Amino acid sequence: MSFDFESSHFLYQELFFNLQEHLSGIDTIYTLYSDTGNIPFNAIASNLVDIKNSTARLLETDFLIEKYNFVNIYPLTKKKEVDFSNNFIGFANPSNLEAIGLPSLKSAEEELQFLAMASGSRENQFYGENASKENVKKYLNDSYKRVHFGTHSVPPYWSGLNSESGLVLNSEDGNFILTASEISGLDITSDVVILSSCNPDEKGFENLYRSFLVAGSNSVIYTNWDLETSSAKAVNQELFKIFWEDESLETHQALRQSLLKLKNSYTNRYFIHPSYWANISIAYSSI
Repeated sequence: MSFDFESSHFLYQELFFNLQEHLSGIDTIYTLYSDTGNIPFNAIASNLVDIKNSTARLLETDFLIEKYNFVNIYPLTKKKEVDFSNNFIGFANPSNLEAIGLPSLKSAEEELQFLAMASGSRENQFYGENASKENVKKYLNDSYKRVHFGTHSVPPYWSGLNSESGLVLNSEDGNFILTASEISGLDITSDVVILSSCNPDEKGFENLYRSFLVAGSNSVIYTNWDLETSSAKAVNQELFKIFWEDESLETHQALRQSLLKLKNSYTNRYFIHPSYWANISIAYSSI
């Protein structure tokens, strides 16, 4: 798998080189929502290494994730929630996926079970037939510190069924796409929503993650392009381990630690590539 080191370093020179003297002592950079939200800041290279072997070159390259947290801000006039009735709820691998031409997500189901256990919750796990729009709308009326979705997302006009992006779930009436507008209309009280779903980087997908912020969540973790499920599972499991060990960490700090753990773990030789660890970002509705 190739990586454009030259373009990555060019972005560093254009966006960061002249800012270095002003960033001393700063470890978190907030970017106001705009078109730059599509830039994978974590994968920007601050140096160029003249090595022909691509794996060795990745190992020797200094990426900005090693110095900074990057947080996308989508500003809303809402108070940050700090009290929650429940620790966790999750929805994963709805049973209708193969029937509508999408691959089943067994790993997302396993991920959900681990995250629930790591949150100290044996309940609030909805998968298979129970991963439905009706259950999302019913149970998210309560407050949950962390909410997890492990399913497919689809772009606007997917199979001619929807005019905006959405998440695929089961539904009693066959209307199985939970659209961004429907999400925005929910009353969600949570600290973070984790979207373990593919994002094909098509126009309109940014509305999907933003809709959870509009609905009331303090933050949302989302992907920037197509998701590789084993790396996503590893990141989210490490994220919840970090939450378990240190509840005082801000969500973006815990996410960066989990991404670095994936990047530096060497459990899978492919995970060193930015396409895996630079895919996942976080957005806040307020600081």
